[in-house]
Amino acid sequence: MNYFKGKSWKSITREERLFCAYLYFDIKKDTAKFIDWLTKHLDIELKRDNNWEAGYEVCFYRDFIEEFGEEYGLCKSKYPRKRTFDLCLFGDDEIIIIEAKAFTGFELKQLKDFKEDREYLKKLFELIGFNNIKVKILALASSGYLERARKFRIINQGQKFFDGVIDWKSIYDFYGNDLYLRANGND
Repeated sequence: MNYFKGKSWKSITREERLFCAYLYFDIKKDTAKFIDWLTKHLDIELKRDNNWEAGYEVCFYRDFIEEFGEEYGLCKSKYPRKRTFDLCLFGDDEIIIIEAKAFTGFELKQLKDFKEDREYLKKLFELIGFNNIKVKILALASSGYLERARKFRIINQGQKFFDGVIDWKSIYDFYGNDLYLRANGND
């Protein structure tokens, strides 16, 4: 296209949702393979044989309350119904939330939101009688941002916001899709 000077939209976009959409479909092709990779890459324990389902742009509290609110007495609850997670992996007794950034970093308010989500989800699952659900929150961002964040201790700031950190370059190395290098910001 002349107006893109011969480039494609995928080669110029900076939209995190597009990168996450591609990742969602890559994960759905073989979720167990992605779980294996996460386990090795992050050195965290995940059950491969868990009945995993991937979710994209997950408005968890809103949809959960809409579906089960009456049954569990949640209709008037104060959970943040507009809160949306970029990607989720739902297992029988585990939930992995992946919060992504492309071309930018996490803001302090977002980091605090993740901490609150841990508490909200713990309370929600306790309320409905599922005390054994483990929630892991992972950060996904550019390798350059994560390197700077580690150097200046931006990511966890002495608190446990994330259970693991992944960069888009590692996602590219795993899936081989050049779009993930774009999401990495060419760092």
